[in-house]
Formats: sequence, structure tokens, C-alpha cells
Amino acid sequence: MYLTTPIYYVNDVPHLGHAYATVVADALVRWQRQRGRPARLVTGTDEHGAKIARAAAAAGVAPAAFVETTAARFRSTWDRLGIQYDEFVRTTSTAHRAVVTELLQRGYDRGFIEPGRYDGRYCVACEAYVSEVVCPVHRRPTEHLTEENYFFRLSAFAGPLGDWLSAPGVVRPAVRRNEALGWLRAGLTDFSISRSSLDWGIPLPWDPSHVAYVWFDALAAYLTGAGGAWPGEHLIGKDILRFHAIYWPAILLAADLPLPTRITVYGSCWPAARRSPSPGYAACRSTSSSPASASTPCDTTCSGRTRSDRTASSRWPRSPRGTTPISPTRWGTWCPGSVPWSSRAVPEWGRRPARRSTGCWATALPHSGSARSSARRPSPGRPRRSRDGSERPM
Repeated sequence: MYLTTPIYYVNDVPHLGHAYATVVADALVRWQRQRGRPARLVTGTDEHGAKIARAAAAAGVAPAAFVETTAARFRSTWDRLGIQYDEFVRTTSTAHRAVVTELLQRGYDRGFIEPGRYDGRYCVACEAYVSEVVCPVHRRPTEHLTEENYFFRLSAFAGPLGDWLSAPGVVRPAVRRNEALGWLRAGLTDFSISRSSLDWGIPLPWDPSHVAYVWFDALAAYLTGAGGAWPGEHLIGKDILRFHAIYWPAILLAADLPLPTRITVYGSCWPAARRSPSPGYAACRSTSSSPASASTPCDTTCSGRTRSDRTASSRWPRSPRGTTPISPTRWGTWCPGSVPWSSRAVPEWGRRPARRSTGCWATALPHSGSARSSARRPSPGRPRRSRDGSERPM
């Protein structure tokens, strides 16, 4: 087994999301080793790109000195957590530079990299070319770029990518595989693989005035750390699925290299307030805890059912998957059609799991600890129901 974590940006210090992915990967590799199977774990840091250059400028230091300090913090954090990685790849290393240069040259020689002109939006935080004026992930304005670049012919690999993604278990869970297949059905667009307005990166071997696009650079770190074990498996967050399930396999196909054996995608560790209000994954934004707001449908894309739609004998609505209620003063009214994991929604292990709701009602829940107990028993004076549905006195 050859397993990789994401290659983390060093524009800031390690946080909970970095630790979550690395600890999970370490646990999977340890389990394989305990069973007597060979296992290799590779992690590392992505140290090139506009995001890194700007973070270094804000800190008042050169990019090389900035990444040296931040990468050391990542490595020391994994050592303190007891992560048993086999190799820590840095994209500024000499070995990685040689891998990226060869990967670029292979694609160029086979005719899959061509000169062009990019004129569109770019999100520096995502290090991605986008079409939106405001990034839906970071909620920040994107920038308009116009420059001469080299483009990778991603559209030439729609067929092979479709065949690869159609195999069961290649991308899991299935909802993420279907998401990637949806991008294929919508059509693939060639993307820029170089920047001429940036000098912090790996120069293209045939045109040193351009540096490699950060994803073409970072994804190659999986080959740098393979140590002869490629192909391997990736553990990634859902926000970088497109780059790993579409861009990365196409780059490997262009270089005539084997594709990853599996991509496992985990969710985001974000508060409900930062999540985009998409169907089935939304947080109601009504922040009033008054009785009037409790009967007002939420303003997201959910169905808008209120607590008054429920029968008089029903209990308080429970949080999803047996979690505690969410305080209305901090998070607003709660939409049970979503799954808002947050610091106020922690597992309550002794409690029966709640059924997943397909609808949504906005309800302001009380603060006190008695709300949790009242959610598990009828109020005094209310008749109990027996198994056959008949009422009997308390």
C-alpha cells in the first residue's frame, strides 16, 4: 500500500484540517503494517505559487526563508503527533524539481502542452482558474488575469477519464465519484499550466520565462515520494477533488504513467456558518430566537417546513445523528436538512441516533440543559402511546 496525504500549502501554520487528514492516513497505514503488509505513507508541503509569494511578502521575508520556517513547523507538528511517515516531500527540493521537469517535458513532447493566452478569473486562495467573481469556497473576490501561458489539453482525455472513473471504488464515496463524472459530462476545458507574471516556481524546461502552475507542480510530489511504489492511493479533502480526480489522472495519461489506484475523499471541518447553502447541506441563517422566527421558513434552498407542521405529540426535533441541539444565539435557527458539525454539535454517545430528515424546519431551540432531557421524554400530563397506538394515562 502506498498512501499519500494532501501536499499542504505553507502559507500559514498547520491547523485542524491538516491534522485530521494526516492522523487518518497514519492510522490506515499502521493498520496495514500490523497485518504484515508493506505500507508507505508520504506527506509534504507545497511551497510554490502566488499564495506563498504573497504570504512571504506580508511577513516581510523572502519566499525561500518563509517556506523554510513554515515547512519546519509542519514537520515538527507531525513528529509531536507521532505520525510515522516514510517521506516528507518538499516541492522546493532538488529531487522534486527533477520529477516536475521530466513530467512537463513528457507532456510537451507528446503534444499535450501548447502556447495560448489566458483571459479570465483566478482565485489565489484556491490557486485555481474560476469563472465566479466571488470564490464560492473562500468567499473572497477573485482576480482578473490576462497573460500569455502554456495550456494543457485536458479536453483530449475525456474518454480515458470516463473509463477510469466508471470503475467502482476508484473514487469513494460514490457521491464524489458521481461529482467527478458530472464534470466530465459538462465538458472539460483546457487549463493553463504556467505563469509568466510569477517567478516563485519551477521554470518550464523549454521556456524558462514561465514557471509551472502550482497544481502541476504540487501533484507531482506523489511521484517524488513514491520510492518505486507508484501507483498509490490518495486521501484528500472534497475541495481539491477536481484536481485529483480530473487534472492529476489526465497529467499522468499525458506522461504515459499509471493512474492512482484509489482516491478517498473526506468532508470539511468547517462551522455551519462557513458552508455554502447548497441543497441537503445548508444552515438556516435566521438568528432570532423569538417565537415568530420559529415558524418562519428558512431562507436556504431547503423545503421550508416549520415545527408547526409536526404533530402535537412529537418531541423536540433532534440534531442529526444523535448530536446535541445547537444554540440559536450562536448559530441561528437550525435546519435539520443539513448536517452542521460544529463545536456546539458534539456526539452524545448514550443517545439513540435520530433518523435522517428529508425535509427541513426552522426551530429555535432553548439554551438550558433541560432542553436535552425534554427531547427524550414527553412533557408532564401528556398521554403516552402504547405499541398498538392507543393512549394510556401517565
